[in-house]
Amino acid sequence: MSDTETKSVFASKINWTAIIGAGASLATVFGLDIDPAMQVKIVATVSAVSSTAIVIWRTWFTSKTLLK
Repeated sequence: MSDTETKSVFASKINWTAIIGAGASLATVFGLDIDPAMQVKIVATVSAVSSTAIVIWRTWFTSKTLLK
């Protein structure tokens, strides 16, 4: 892939990770009937895991070289 080529928004692993993380967090806050303490744990876990996954995708699984 050259620097001028683009790809679909839906082909991006980073976008899917962010969408799934946000969706899981929102489902926990608004859609699931569980106690508030468990909601906080789930939201914090989803946030940490999705953030870590985004760093991993961008660092080691990208088609473009990152500047160092």
